[in-house]
Amino acid sequence: MPCDDVEMHCYPHGSAWMSSLLGDPEIEELFSPEKLLGHMLQVEVEVASIQARIGQISNCSARQIAKAAHEFEPDVARLTRSTERDGVVVPELVKQLREKLFGPACSEIHFGLTSQDIIDTTLAMAISELVPLLVQRLSSLLGSLDRLNADCGSKEINGYTRMQLAKPIKFGHRIGMWQALLVNQRKVLENRGKQAARVQLAGPVGTGQELGCSATLIRSELAATLSLNSDDQSWQTNRLALAEFASACCALSSSTGKVGKDLALMAQLGEVGFVGGGSSSSMPHKSNPVGAETMIALGHYAAVLLPGMHNAVMHEQERSGAMWTLEWIIFPQICLIAGKSLSTAERAVSAIRFKR
Repeated sequence: MPCDDVEMHCYPHGSAWMSSLLGDPEIEELFSPEKLLGHMLQVEVEVASIQARIGQISNCSARQIAKAAHEFEPDVARLTRSTERDGVVVPELVKQLREKLFGPACSEIHFGLTSQDIIDTTLAMAISELVPLLVQRLSSLLGSLDRLNADCGSKEINGYTRMQLAKPIKFGHRIGMWQALLVNQRKVLENRGKQAARVQLAGPVGTGQELGCSATLIRSELAATLSLNSDDQSWQTNRLALAEFASACCALSSSTGKVGKDLALMAQLGEVGFVGGGSSSSMPHKSNPVGAETMIALGHYAAVLLPGMHNAVMHEQERSGAMWTLEWIIFPQICLIAGKSLSTAERAVSAIRFKR
């Protein structure tokens, strides 16, 4: 994705104070301009190194490219202007790298590649770093639910159906329903992550023919070097794996959103309270369930965004600039929301105090 001008925060522009409530610095960093640019440079260097080993470009060129990338200091103003013009940052990035090269290296950098190879492989690298972070947060949340169940699971609460009083249940029954929503998501998330974190190395129209008969070898070696997956299929216009990974992220946010709704209602009924609950500017007696409310809001926000990812699957012909751009806008937001939903839920569950 372009390394500039895409807002990665899920809080409103001009409301930076909301970042502690709705932002997620760890995940924002994964999609930051600096991080993405570093990935792009690494892809260029690793491809050149592989091409030199198999004799597709010279060893001298590969060394020059690696040195230029290592010492590279981008002209950010030029990158920003060119992205507005070109719709993607890679042409100007390669141009600036070429300015640091001489001789055959000027033509051998980015040999056989296209902008989408760099952008999509960079996205795959971000996903491969994101998945362990989400899995760790999910495990922490499940651990907190286990502790809550051990402490309070035997407590009796009222059950409600269709928001009307039904029959008494154990709190552990409700906690178990929350856990059931989340426990299988770990495996789903890891599997969908593997499918989405794939090398893209298919050239201008997805055939890979510009890389010659070594295309499969270069692709597999690049995947191994970057710890990504690889297959012989271009995914330039097959974006289903990204949409399915976004669906897995949305499932996490929806699941924690359900937990948030239950907790907010339990707080309203006086069944639970929260250590460090939110205060009111005019009613000092209040302890607002802000964590639960945030979980609800994020769950709904993810559900609103997800259809956009399925719209972005519908590329026309061999590359869609419009659908690709739509994906850049939505995908990082869904990833951020999933991460923030999990960390917010873990804190909220850990802060529960049973009142009955």
